[in-house]
Amino acid sequence: MASSLALSSSPRPSIASAIPRIVLPTCDLKQCDAGISCGMCLRLIKQSECPSQQTVLSLPSCFTGGVGFGGLCEGDGQCDTDNGLNNCDYPYPFVSPHIYLDIYKRLHCVFAPSPPPQPPSPPSPPMIPPLPPLQPPPQLPACEPQQCEAGLECGYCLRRLQVSECPPPETLYRSIRCEEGQVPPGEICEAGGECGTSNDADNCLYRGMFSSTL
Repeated sequence: MASSLALSSSPRPSIASAIPRIVLPTCDLKQCDAGISCGMCLRLIKQSECPSQQTVLSLPSCFTGGVGFGGLCEGDGQCDTDNGLNNCDYPYPFVSPHIYLDIYKRLHCVFAPSPPPQPPSPPSPPMIPPLPPLQPPPQLPACEPQQCEAGLECGYCLRRLQVSECPPPETLYRSIRCEEGQVPPGEICEAGGECGTSNDADNCLYRGMFSSTL
């Protein structure tokens, strides 16, 4: 008794699971004369495939959801069908004198799914504000010629140092020469007769030292 109860309580396979799933092939666009815009592949049938007069009376129009796979439909311009192909004609007494129809067949296929949309472009980085324009260096005051003991011919205003202004010996021996283009404003230089300097000034440890006036 217990064994019969155990058998009766076991689950039975459903009918739906026993039916194999039908996978339709992907449509070949070359075979589709119409219907693509409506998700169908409609082929214009040949005249030899035209249905009987009795069947024509019940044909649906070729609109989305109106015709199943393998079914026929009559095109009146919907879903890219052409209303002037007249591939099937039916003589009197069906309609006097003739009626011409545009009949399509829906093929057993589906369209491949559209690719996923592209991800949105990343936002542009924030714009770096432009750097402020460089300010010109402060303009130096014009030299008074009476203050310049040398250097005017080289574009300097050189003043001979006082003994109290002489640099220490380690700096003195490394001083630049008072040559054109070598002495920045405020620097000292050693005279050797260039740019109007005197070679025998000897104001700083037997060296002629001048200062470029700011």
